[in-house]
Amino acid sequence: MMKLFLAVCAACAFLVPVVSADDDFSSLTTEEQIAQLQERLTAVESDVSGKLDAGDADAFWLLFGTVMVFFMQAGFAMLEVGSVQVKNTKNILIKNIFDATIAAIFWWWTGYALAFGTDTFSRTGGNGLYGGSGFFYAGKGSGDDASPLTNTPHAKLYGKASWMFQWAFAGAAATIVSGAVAERATFSAYMTYSCCLVGYIYPAVVHMGWSGDGKFSPWRSNRLFGGCGMIDFAGSGVVHMTGGIAAIICCIFVGPRQGRFGPNAHHLEQQSVIFQSLGVLILWVGWYG
Repeated sequence: MMKLFLAVCAACAFLVPVVSADDDFSSLTTEEQIAQLQERLTAVESDVSGKLDAGDADAFWLLFGTVMVFFMQAGFAMLEVGSVQVKNTKNILIKNIFDATIAAIFWWWTGYALAFGTDTFSRTGGNGLYGGSGFFYAGKGSGDDASPLTNTPHAKLYGKASWMFQWAFAGAAATIVSGAVAERATFSAYMTYSCCLVGYIYPAVVHMGWSGDGKFSPWRSNRLFGGCGMIDFAGSGVVHMTGGIAAIICCIFVGPRQGRFGPNAHHLEQQSVIFQSLGVLILWVGWYG
């Protein structure tokens, strides 16, 4: 798709060489005109392909989205810092940085393998919940039996970009809970939750929805859930519903902040409306990723 898009753009940019004033189409039939234009478009597409490989373009597109999604971490941090008391600033910032770093470690260790590793559901109807290969982003064999790191050169490039993109999403899913339990969760408790979510819980949801072998995946021709599978293009269910449900459960367990409700309730100072606004705008931009 990216290759075709680039070819069309190139054809539009170089329209004069493709269809010049010297070309006499009046003597040609409509079919001959279409055939001639298709030949020239094919030539332009071949020229573009020599300059930018489709695999490189796909990988760049994923990495571009990765940067935008990861930038949302800054938005979460600013929004949360602006909404809490000054004394809890350092705690909030450490938790947000921890989400990004621990997400990378656990996504490399178990998360990516459980999310996109091989599964037998499409063939046998078993499992469909977790993948079983590619732990530590390594594998053996080739094709379906190998992780992207040990596959073909194109799969290596696209696989690495895909790993980065999915890592950014995993970090975003974990950070959703950070704001929900702000000012009322110890660092050790939050660390335990974040490791479990990124390393084991979130990958199961990803595997079911985005992996070709997942239970709800639409990317196959057999054993389709509801006859068509579930398509979640941008992660509204896989990422945000998972993070939202985890946040609700955490809130139920820890309860509201002290002094927020009840007979002894009092006004809890928020640090800065400026930080809140900045965080919202950064998250807005990140959503386009």
